[in-house]
Amino acid sequence: AARKTAAAQAEADQKIAAARADFEKARADYLQSRQTDLDKLNQTIADLETKVRTSTGKAKAALDTNMPAIRAQRDAFANDLRSLQTATPTTWDGVRTRIDNEWEALKTSVNKAS
Repeated sequence: AARKTAAAQAEADQKIAAARADFEKARADYLQSRQTDLDKLNQTIADLETKVRTSTGKAKAALDTNMPAIRAQRDAFANDLRSLQTATPTTWDGVRTRIDNEWEALKTSVNKAS
């Protein structure tokens, strides 16, 4: 009975370790993907900031109005993205959904300003 219990515990420990490894890999892959997206979007934002300096009239006024909100959204997204490193399997779905929603809102704001 003791051997069966020990064998069952060892098997359970292996399954738990495999599940943790799978989660860590999925989290790292997602984080890398979103970081790449953010890097590309940062370039678009830099282009918009250059456009602010060279635009005139209504275009400049619209960019001057939108850029502070875009920068704030980007900063909030970047901070939340860093918080993914501490997400646990039990909080993962909620955190990922929040990050995905923030990403879509940020992307939409930048696209509207472009």
